[in-house]
Amino acid sequence: MLRPLVLLLWAAVLCCTVVQSAVAQKGTLTKYAIRTRNGNVKGYVEYLPPGFDNSGKTQYPVLYFLHGLGEKGWGSYEEIDKVLNTYLCQWLKTHDVPFVVLAPQDHSGYWTGDGTNDLQAFVAWASQEYKGIIQPTQQHLAGFSSGGYGIRDYIIANTPACRAFSTFTLMSTNLAAAVNDVKNIVDNDQYVWIFHGDKDINPNRMSEAEGFHNKLYALDSTRTRFTAFVDVAHASWIYVYNNEGKKRKQLTGTIDGTTFYPWTEADPDPDWYAWMIRHGKAPVNAKAPFALALSNHVLDEGFKADTLVGDLTADGLEPMAFALPAGTGDNDAFALAGNALTVRESLPPGTYTVVVKATNVIGATEKTFEITVNKKEEVIVGNEHSAGARAVAVYPNPLQGRVLSVRTGSVIDAIELVSTQGVTLYRTVEQSSSSDGIVSVDLGDLPAGIYVVRLFHRQAAVQQSRLVKTN
Repeated sequence: MLRPLVLLLWAAVLCCTVVQSAVAQKGTLTKYAIRTRNGNVKGYVEYLPPGFDNSGKTQYPVLYFLHGLGEKGWGSYEEIDKVLNTYLCQWLKTHDVPFVVLAPQDHSGYWTGDGTNDLQAFVAWASQEYKGIIQPTQQHLAGFSSGGYGIRDYIIANTPACRAFSTFTLMSTNLAAAVNDVKNIVDNDQYVWIFHGDKDINPNRMSEAEGFHNKLYALDSTRTRFTAFVDVAHASWIYVYNNEGKKRKQLTGTIDGTTFYPWTEADPDPDWYAWMIRHGKAPVNAKAPFALALSNHVLDEGFKADTLVGDLTADGLEPMAFALPAGTGDNDAFALAGNALTVRESLPPGTYTVVVKATNVIGATEKTFEITVNKKEEVIVGNEHSAGARAVAVYPNPLQGRVLSVRTGSVIDAIELVSTQGVTLYRTVEQSSSSDGIVSVDLGDLPAGIYVVRLFHRQAAVQQSRLVKTN
Protein backbone atom coordinates (compact mmCIF):
# COMPACT_ATOMS: atom_id res chain seq x y z
CA MET A 1 0.00 0.00 0.00
CA LEU A 2 2.97 2.32 0.44
CA ARG A 3 4.20 2.02 -3.15
CA PRO A 4 1.71 4.52 -4.73
CA LEU A 5 2.61 7.09 -2.08
CA VAL A 6 6.34 6.60 -2.72
CA LEU A 7 5.81 7.04 -6.45
CA LEU A 8 3.84 10.23 -5.88
CA LEU A 9 6.59 11.65 -3.68
CA TRP A 10 9.24 10.77 -6.27
CA ALA A 11 7.20 12.50 -8.99
CA ALA A 12 6.96 15.59 -6.78
CA VAL A 13 10.75 15.63 -6.36
CA LEU A 14 11.22 15.47 -10.10
CA CYS A 15 8.82 18.35 -10.63
CA CYS A 16 10.64 20.54 -8.11
CA THR A 17 14.17 20.04 -9.44
CA VAL A 18 16.23 23.23 -9.75
CA VAL A 19 17.31 22.65 -13.36
CA GLN A 20 15.13 22.11 -16.38
CA SER A 21 16.24 21.80 -19.99
CA ALA A 22 14.26 22.34 -23.17
CA VAL A 23 15.51 21.47 -26.61
CA ALA A 24 15.36 24.22 -29.21
CA GLN A 25 15.78 23.30 -32.88
CA LYS A 26 19.16 21.84 -32.03
CA GLY A 27 20.27 24.12 -29.19
CA THR A 28 19.21 23.75 -25.57
CA LEU A 29 17.52 26.04 -23.05
CA THR A 30 18.08 25.37 -19.36
CA LYS A 31 16.81 27.32 -16.37
CA TYR A 32 18.84 27.57 -13.16
CA ALA A 33 17.29 28.74 -9.90
CA ILE A 34 19.33 31.19 -7.84
CA ARG A 35 22.24 29.65 -5.86
CA THR A 36 21.94 26.24 -7.54
CA ARG A 37 24.89 26.36 -9.92
CA ASN A 38 28.14 27.08 -8.10
CA GLY A 39 26.53 29.95 -6.20
CA ASN A 40 24.95 31.80 -9.15
CA VAL A 41 23.89 35.21 -7.81
CA LYS A 42 20.75 35.29 -9.96
CA GLY A 43 18.38 32.73 -11.34
CA TYR A 44 18.78 32.66 -15.10
CA VAL A 45 18.05 30.92 -18.39
CA GLU A 46 20.97 29.50 -20.36
CA TYR A 47 20.87 28.86 -24.09
CA LEU A 48 23.60 26.74 -25.70
CA PRO A 49 23.84 26.70 -29.52
CA PRO A 50 23.58 23.58 -31.74
CA GLY A 51 26.55 21.23 -31.52
CA PHE A 52 27.79 22.91 -28.37
CA ASP A 53 31.31 21.71 -27.53
CA ASN A 54 31.75 21.35 -23.77
CA SER A 55 35.35 20.12 -24.03
CA GLY A 56 36.74 23.62 -23.57
CA LYS A 57 38.34 23.64 -27.03
CA THR A 58 35.68 25.96 -28.53
CA GLN A 59 34.71 29.47 -27.48
CA TYR A 60 31.40 31.16 -28.27
CA PRO A 61 30.03 34.70 -28.49
CA VAL A 62 27.90 35.50 -25.45
CA LEU A 63 24.74 37.60 -25.28
CA TYR A 64 23.42 38.77 -21.92
CA PHE A 65 19.72 39.61 -22.30
CA LEU A 66 18.02 41.82 -19.66
CA HIS A 67 14.23 41.68 -19.26
CA GLY A 68 11.78 44.45 -18.33
CA LEU A 69 9.48 44.96 -15.35
CA GLY A 70 6.99 42.32 -16.47
CA GLU A 71 9.53 39.51 -15.99
CA LYS A 72 11.03 40.56 -12.66
CA GLY A 73 11.38 37.96 -9.91
CA TRP A 74 13.66 36.55 -7.24
CA GLY A 75 15.13 33.80 -9.40
CA SER A 76 13.22 30.88 -7.94
CA TYR A 77 12.66 27.87 -10.15
CA GLU A 78 9.02 28.83 -10.75
CA GLU A 79 9.59 32.56 -11.27
CA ILE A 80 12.25 32.02 -13.95
CA ASP A 81 9.44 30.80 -16.23
CA LYS A 82 8.63 34.49 -16.77
CA VAL A 83 11.98 34.74 -18.58
CA LEU A 84 11.96 31.29 -20.17
CA ASN A 85 8.51 31.67 -21.72
CA THR A 86 8.69 35.21 -23.10
CA TYR A 87 10.41 37.13 -25.87
CA LEU A 88 13.94 36.02 -26.79
CA CYS A 89 13.97 32.78 -24.77
CA GLN A 90 10.52 31.80 -26.06
CA TRP A 91 11.74 32.41 -29.62
CA LEU A 92 14.87 30.33 -29.03
CA LYS A 93 12.68 27.30 -28.35
CA THR A 94 12.14 27.06 -32.12
CA HIS A 95 15.12 29.00 -33.51
CA ASP A 96 18.89 28.88 -33.13
CA VAL A 97 21.67 31.46 -32.93
CA PRO A 98 25.47 31.00 -32.77
CA PHE A 99 25.63 32.47 -29.25
CA VAL A 100 25.64 31.35 -25.68
CA VAL A 101 22.71 33.36 -24.30
CA LEU A 102 22.43 34.16 -20.58
CA ALA A 103 19.14 35.72 -19.52
CA PRO A 104 19.17 36.46 -15.75
CA GLN A 105 16.15 37.48 -13.66
CA ASP A 106 16.29 40.65 -11.57
CA HIS A 107 14.12 41.17 -8.48
CA SER A 108 13.66 44.92 -9.01
CA GLY A 109 13.46 44.84 -12.79
CA TYR A 110 15.69 47.92 -12.96
CA TRP A 111 19.01 46.07 -12.42
CA THR A 112 20.22 48.70 -10.01
CA GLY A 113 21.24 46.11 -7.46
CA ASP A 114 21.53 45.92 -3.72
CA GLY A 115 25.20 44.96 -3.60
CA THR A 116 24.59 41.26 -4.10
CA ASN A 117 21.93 40.95 -6.78
CA ASP A 118 22.83 43.45 -9.47
CA LEU A 119 23.90 43.16 -13.10
CA GLN A 120 27.60 43.60 -12.37
CA ALA A 121 27.54 40.77 -9.84
CA PHE A 122 25.96 38.40 -12.35
CA VAL A 123 28.41 39.31 -15.12
CA ALA A 124 31.32 38.79 -12.71
CA TRP A 125 29.94 35.38 -11.72
CA ALA A 126 29.23 34.30 -15.30
CA SER A 127 32.69 35.41 -16.45
CA GLN A 128 34.17 32.82 -14.10
CA GLU A 129 31.55 30.09 -14.49
CA TYR A 130 31.79 30.22 -18.30
CA LYS A 131 35.49 30.98 -18.50
CA GLY A 132 36.96 29.20 -21.49
CA ILE A 133 33.51 29.01 -23.11
CA ILE A 134 32.86 32.73 -23.55
CA GLN A 135 34.90 34.25 -26.36
CA PRO A 136 36.60 37.33 -24.81
CA THR A 137 36.32 39.27 -28.07
CA GLN A 138 32.57 38.65 -28.41
CA GLN A 139 30.68 39.82 -25.32
CA HIS A 140 27.34 41.56 -25.95
CA LEU A 141 24.66 43.11 -23.74
CA ALA A 142 21.04 43.80 -24.67
CA GLY A 143 18.10 45.02 -22.62
CA PHE A 144 14.60 46.36 -23.14
CA SER A 145 12.58 48.88 -21.17
CA SER A 146 13.81 48.84 -17.55
CA GLY A 147 16.47 46.29 -18.58
CA GLY A 148 17.93 49.08 -20.66
CA TYR A 149 18.25 51.15 -17.50
CA GLY A 150 20.67 48.54 -16.21
CA ILE A 151 22.79 48.94 -19.33
CA ARG A 152 22.60 52.73 -19.06
CA ASP A 153 23.94 52.61 -15.51
CA TYR A 154 26.58 50.11 -16.61
CA ILE A 155 27.82 52.54 -19.27
CA ILE A 156 27.96 55.33 -16.71
CA ALA A 157 29.92 53.19 -14.21
CA ASN A 158 32.39 52.22 -16.96
CA THR A 159 33.91 49.38 -14.94
CA PRO A 160 36.55 47.04 -16.43
CA ALA A 161 33.82 44.43 -16.94
CA CYS A 162 31.72 47.00 -18.80
CA ARG A 163 34.66 47.95 -21.00
CA ALA A 164 35.04 44.31 -22.07
CA PHE A 165 31.69 44.34 -23.87
CA SER A 166 31.66 44.76 -27.64
CA THR A 167 28.09 46.03 -28.18
CA PHE A 168 25.09 47.38 -26.30
CA THR A 169 21.57 47.04 -27.69
CA LEU A 170 19.00 49.24 -25.95
CA MET A 171 15.28 48.89 -26.74
CA SER A 172 12.43 51.18 -25.61
CA THR A 173 14.44 52.69 -22.79
CA ASN A 174 15.47 56.01 -21.25
CA LEU A 175 19.12 57.01 -21.76
CA ALA A 176 18.99 60.65 -20.71
CA ALA A 177 21.15 60.10 -17.63
CA ALA A 178 24.04 58.74 -19.74
CA VAL A 179 24.27 61.56 -22.30
CA ASN A 180 27.45 62.92 -20.73
CA ASP A 181 29.07 59.46 -20.77
CA VAL A 182 28.90 58.69 -24.50
CA LYS A 183 32.65 59.22 -24.89
CA ASN A 184 33.10 55.99 -22.93
CA ILE A 185 31.67 54.13 -25.93
CA VAL A 186 34.26 55.61 -28.29
CA ASP A 187 37.16 55.21 -25.89
CA ASN A 188 36.24 51.57 -25.24
CA ASP A 189 35.87 50.67 -28.94
CA GLN A 190 32.19 49.76 -28.45
CA TYR A 191 29.03 50.00 -30.56
CA VAL A 192 25.42 50.86 -29.71
CA TRP A 193 22.17 50.03 -31.50
CA ILE A 194 19.02 51.73 -30.16
CA PHE A 195 15.53 50.51 -31.09
CA HIS A 196 12.43 52.54 -30.29
CA GLY A 197 8.80 53.00 -31.17
CA ASP A 198 7.86 56.52 -32.24
CA LYS A 199 4.66 56.35 -30.15
CA ASP A 200 6.34 55.34 -26.87
CA ILE A 201 5.35 57.42 -23.84
CA ASN A 202 6.89 58.61 -20.56
CA PRO A 203 9.28 57.75 -19.06
CA ASN A 204 10.56 56.08 -22.21
CA ARG A 205 9.62 58.55 -24.91
CA MET A 206 11.83 58.33 -27.98
CA SER A 207 13.29 61.74 -27.19
CA GLU A 208 14.73 60.31 -23.95
CA ALA A 209 17.07 58.15 -26.06
CA GLU A 210 17.74 60.57 -28.92
CA GLY A 211 20.02 62.85 -26.91
CA PHE A 212 22.39 59.96 -26.12
CA HIS A 213 22.42 58.84 -29.77
CA ASN A 214 22.91 62.34 -31.17
CA LYS A 215 25.85 63.17 -28.94
CA LEU A 216 27.55 59.83 -29.71
CA TYR A 217 26.77 60.25 -33.42
CA ALA A 218 28.51 63.63 -33.36
CA LEU A 219 31.62 62.07 -31.80
CA ASP A 220 31.74 59.05 -34.15
CA SER A 221 28.79 58.28 -36.43
CA THR A 222 29.95 54.68 -36.93
CA ARG A 223 29.45 53.87 -33.24
CA THR A 224 25.68 54.23 -33.02
CA ARG A 225 22.48 53.27 -34.84
CA PHE A 226 18.97 54.50 -34.03
CA THR A 227 16.12 52.51 -35.56
CA ALA A 228 12.59 53.84 -34.90
CA PHE A 229 9.47 51.87 -35.85
CA VAL A 230 6.47 53.91 -37.00
CA ASP A 231 3.20 53.59 -35.05
CA VAL A 232 4.84 51.36 -32.43
CA ALA A 233 4.47 52.15 -28.74
CA HIS A 234 6.59 50.55 -26.03
CA ALA A 235 7.18 47.04 -27.40
CA SER A 236 9.86 47.75 -30.01
CA TRP A 237 11.92 44.79 -28.76
CA ILE A 238 9.49 42.22 -30.17
CA TYR A 239 10.75 43.12 -33.66
CA VAL A 240 14.47 42.80 -32.96
CA TYR A 241 15.54 39.26 -31.97
CA ASN A 242 13.33 37.65 -34.66
CA ASN A 243 14.38 39.93 -37.56
CA GLU A 244 10.77 41.10 -38.01
CA GLY A 245 11.80 44.74 -37.69
CA LYS A 246 13.07 44.76 -41.26
CA LYS A 247 9.47 44.42 -42.46
CA ARG A 248 8.06 47.31 -40.42
CA LYS A 249 7.78 50.93 -41.49
CA GLN A 250 10.53 53.07 -39.97
CA LEU A 251 11.59 56.68 -39.65
CA THR A 252 14.35 57.51 -42.15
CA GLY A 253 16.85 60.26 -42.77
CA THR A 254 17.56 63.09 -40.31
CA ILE A 255 14.54 64.45 -38.44
CA ASP A 256 14.89 67.32 -35.94
CA GLY A 257 18.61 66.63 -35.57
CA THR A 258 18.32 62.83 -35.14
CA THR A 259 19.70 60.59 -37.90
CA PHE A 260 17.77 57.32 -38.06
CA TYR A 261 19.12 54.02 -39.29
CA PRO A 262 16.85 52.15 -41.73
CA TRP A 263 16.95 48.43 -40.92
CA THR A 264 15.93 46.71 -44.12
CA GLU A 265 16.69 43.64 -46.21
CA ALA A 266 19.49 45.67 -47.81
CA ASP A 267 21.36 45.77 -44.51
CA PRO A 268 24.92 44.36 -44.83
CA ASP A 269 24.23 42.07 -41.87
CA PRO A 270 21.51 39.43 -42.35
CA ASP A 271 20.25 39.89 -38.77
CA TRP A 272 20.91 41.52 -35.42
CA TYR A 273 23.17 38.63 -34.35
CA ALA A 274 25.47 39.09 -37.35
CA TRP A 275 25.77 42.80 -36.51
CA MET A 276 26.93 41.93 -33.00
CA ILE A 277 29.48 39.38 -34.20
CA ARG A 278 30.84 41.80 -36.80
CA HIS A 279 31.56 44.30 -34.04
CA GLY A 280 33.62 42.05 -31.81
CA LYS A 281 36.50 43.76 -30.06
CA ALA A 282 39.80 42.95 -28.48
CA PRO A 283 39.79 42.69 -24.68
CA VAL A 284 41.60 45.37 -22.73
CA ASN A 285 45.39 44.85 -22.83
CA ALA A 286 45.05 41.91 -25.25
CA LYS A 287 48.19 41.12 -27.24
CA ALA A 288 49.09 39.53 -30.54
CA PRO A 289 51.11 36.28 -30.32
CA PHE A 290 54.64 36.64 -28.97
CA ALA A 291 57.40 34.50 -27.40
CA LEU A 292 56.85 31.56 -29.77
CA ALA A 293 58.61 28.42 -28.57
CA LEU A 294 59.10 24.80 -29.65
CA SER A 295 59.59 22.15 -26.97
CA ASN A 296 62.18 20.12 -28.96
CA HIS A 297 64.52 20.83 -31.86
CA VAL A 298 66.48 17.57 -32.23
CA LEU A 299 65.72 14.17 -33.79
CA ASP A 300 67.94 11.16 -34.49
CA GLU A 301 67.89 9.62 -37.96
CA GLY A 302 65.77 6.58 -38.60
CA PHE A 303 62.49 7.97 -37.27
CA LYS A 304 59.25 7.14 -39.03
CA ALA A 305 56.75 9.40 -40.80
CA ASP A 306 54.46 11.40 -38.47
CA THR A 307 57.02 11.37 -35.66
CA LEU A 308 56.45 14.20 -33.19
CA VAL A 309 59.15 16.88 -33.21
CA GLY A 310 57.73 18.97 -30.37
CA ASP A 311 54.85 21.15 -29.17
CA LEU A 312 54.44 24.81 -30.08
CA THR A 313 53.48 27.48 -27.55
CA ALA A 314 53.04 31.25 -27.67
CA ASP A 315 52.02 34.00 -25.28
CA GLY A 316 49.17 36.35 -26.14
CA LEU A 317 45.39 36.31 -26.31
CA GLU A 318 43.76 32.91 -26.67
CA PRO A 319 42.54 31.17 -28.73
CA MET A 320 45.78 30.81 -30.70
CA ALA A 321 46.17 29.08 -34.06
CA PHE A 322 49.46 27.80 -35.53
CA ALA A 323 50.23 27.32 -39.22
CA LEU A 324 53.15 26.46 -41.52
CA PRO A 325 53.20 28.90 -44.45
CA ALA A 326 53.59 26.83 -47.64
CA GLY A 327 56.73 27.14 -49.72
CA THR A 328 58.74 28.65 -46.86
CA GLY A 329 61.97 27.07 -45.61
CA ASP A 330 61.57 23.32 -45.29
CA ASN A 331 57.92 23.61 -44.23
CA ASP A 332 56.75 21.10 -46.82
CA ALA A 333 58.59 18.33 -44.93
CA PHE A 334 56.65 19.05 -41.73
CA ALA A 335 53.02 19.12 -40.62
CA LEU A 336 50.92 20.54 -37.79
CA ALA A 337 48.13 18.91 -35.81
CA GLY A 338 46.92 21.68 -33.52
CA ASN A 339 50.14 22.79 -31.82
CA ALA A 340 52.02 19.51 -32.41
CA LEU A 341 54.79 19.74 -35.03
CA THR A 342 55.48 16.44 -36.82
CA VAL A 343 57.58 15.24 -39.77
CA ARG A 344 55.82 13.96 -42.87
CA GLU A 345 58.52 11.34 -43.60
CA SER A 346 61.92 10.17 -42.46
CA LEU A 347 64.65 12.74 -43.13
CA PRO A 348 68.40 12.26 -43.55
CA PRO A 349 70.80 13.87 -41.06
CA GLY A 350 71.07 17.63 -41.42
CA THR A 351 69.56 20.95 -40.32
CA TYR A 352 66.06 21.92 -41.44
CA THR A 353 64.32 25.31 -41.25
CA VAL A 354 60.67 25.54 -40.17
CA VAL A 355 58.74 28.82 -40.25
CA VAL A 356 55.75 28.88 -37.88
CA LYS A 357 52.96 31.47 -37.94
CA ALA A 358 50.89 32.05 -34.78
CA THR A 359 47.63 33.97 -35.14
CA ASN A 360 44.93 35.32 -32.84
CA VAL A 361 42.27 38.02 -33.27
CA ILE A 362 44.79 40.74 -32.43
CA GLY A 363 47.42 39.84 -35.02
CA ALA A 364 49.97 37.31 -36.24
CA THR A 365 53.64 36.58 -35.57
CA GLU A 366 56.14 34.36 -37.43
CA LYS A 367 59.23 32.68 -36.05
CA THR A 368 61.86 30.45 -37.65
CA PHE A 369 63.03 27.29 -35.90
CA GLU A 370 65.96 25.03 -36.82
CA ILE A 371 65.36 21.29 -36.53
CA THR A 372 68.46 19.11 -36.37
CA VAL A 373 68.42 15.47 -37.44
CA ASN A 374 71.45 13.77 -35.90
CA LYS A 375 73.24 10.82 -37.41
CA LYS A 376 72.57 7.86 -35.15
CA GLU A 377 75.60 7.16 -33.01
CA GLU A 378 76.92 3.61 -33.35
CA VAL A 379 80.22 2.15 -32.16
CA ILE A 380 81.74 -1.09 -33.44
CA VAL A 381 83.04 -3.19 -30.57
CA GLY A 382 85.72 -5.69 -31.51
CA ASN A 383 87.31 -6.28 -34.90
CA GLU A 384 84.78 -4.98 -37.44
CA HIS A 385 85.95 -7.64 -39.91
CA SER A 386 85.38 -10.51 -37.51
CA ALA A 387 82.19 -12.47 -37.25
CA GLY A 388 81.72 -11.45 -33.62
CA ALA A 389 81.80 -7.69 -34.22
CA ARG A 390 78.49 -5.95 -33.16
CA ALA A 391 77.29 -2.34 -33.27
CA VAL A 392 75.89 -0.71 -30.11
CA ALA A 393 73.34 2.10 -30.00
CA VAL A 394 71.13 4.10 -27.62
CA TYR A 395 67.55 4.94 -28.68
CA PRO A 396 65.01 6.52 -28.97
CA ASN A 397 66.68 9.89 -28.84
CA PRO A 398 64.95 12.23 -27.99
CA LEU A 399 63.33 10.01 -25.36
CA GLN A 400 59.64 10.43 -24.56
CA GLY A 401 58.46 8.33 -21.66
CA ARG A 402 60.67 6.42 -19.27
CA VAL A 403 62.12 3.39 -21.12
CA LEU A 404 65.43 3.69 -22.97
CA SER A 405 66.62 0.92 -25.29
CA VAL A 406 70.32 -0.01 -25.59
CA ARG A 407 71.63 -2.37 -28.26
CA THR A 408 74.52 -3.90 -26.37
CA GLY A 409 76.13 -6.03 -29.04
CA SER A 410 76.37 -8.66 -26.27
CA VAL A 411 79.55 -7.00 -25.01
CA ILE A 412 78.21 -4.09 -22.90
CA ASP A 413 78.26 -4.96 -19.23
CA ALA A 414 77.35 -1.59 -17.62
CA ILE A 415 75.12 1.38 -18.50
CA GLU A 416 75.43 4.75 -16.84
CA LEU A 417 73.31 7.93 -17.02
CA VAL A 418 75.10 11.17 -16.15
CA SER A 419 73.80 14.75 -15.85
CA THR A 420 75.46 17.57 -17.79
CA GLN A 421 77.06 18.55 -14.46
CA GLY A 422 78.79 15.17 -14.30
CA VAL A 423 76.57 13.67 -11.58
CA THR A 424 75.82 9.96 -12.05
CA LEU A 425 72.06 9.55 -11.86
CA TYR A 426 71.75 5.90 -12.83
CA ARG A 427 74.07 2.90 -13.22
CA THR A 428 73.30 -0.71 -13.87
CA VAL A 429 75.52 -3.76 -14.44
CA GLU A 430 74.99 -7.21 -15.91
CA GLN A 431 71.72 -6.26 -17.61
CA SER A 432 69.91 -9.18 -19.18
CA SER A 433 69.28 -8.56 -22.87
CA SER A 434 66.84 -9.95 -25.41
CA SER A 435 67.87 -12.44 -28.09
CA ASP A 436 68.83 -9.57 -30.39
CA GLY A 437 71.05 -7.99 -27.73
CA ILE A 438 68.67 -5.15 -26.71
CA VAL A 439 68.36 -4.02 -23.09
CA SER A 440 65.37 -1.97 -21.85
CA VAL A 441 66.36 0.52 -19.16
CA ASP A 442 63.58 2.07 -17.05
CA LEU A 443 64.79 5.56 -16.08
CA GLY A 444 61.70 6.31 -13.96
CA ASP A 445 60.32 9.85 -13.77
CA LEU A 446 63.37 11.49 -15.27
CA PRO A 447 62.83 15.25 -15.77
CA ALA A 448 63.07 16.72 -19.26
CA GLY A 449 66.59 17.83 -20.10
CA ILE A 450 69.91 16.83 -21.64
CA TYR A 451 71.92 13.88 -20.30
CA VAL A 452 74.87 11.67 -21.21
CA VAL A 453 74.61 7.89 -21.57
CA ARG A 454 77.86 5.92 -21.13
CA LEU A 455 78.27 2.28 -22.15
CA PHE A 456 81.03 0.18 -20.56
CA HIS A 457 82.86 -2.99 -21.60
CA ARG A 458 85.16 -4.55 -18.99
CA GLN A 459 85.02 -1.32 -16.94
CA ALA A 460 86.13 0.80 -19.91
CA ALA A 461 83.76 3.31 -21.55
CA VAL A 462 83.27 2.30 -25.20
CA GLN A 463 80.55 4.84 -26.08
CA GLN A 464 79.28 8.14 -24.77
CA SER A 465 75.99 9.50 -26.23
CA ARG A 466 74.09 12.72 -25.69
CA LEU A 467 70.46 11.96 -24.69
CA VAL A 468 67.60 14.47 -24.95
CA LYS A 469 64.66 13.74 -22.62
CA THR A 470 61.33 15.42 -23.43
CA ASN A 471 58.12 15.44 -21.44
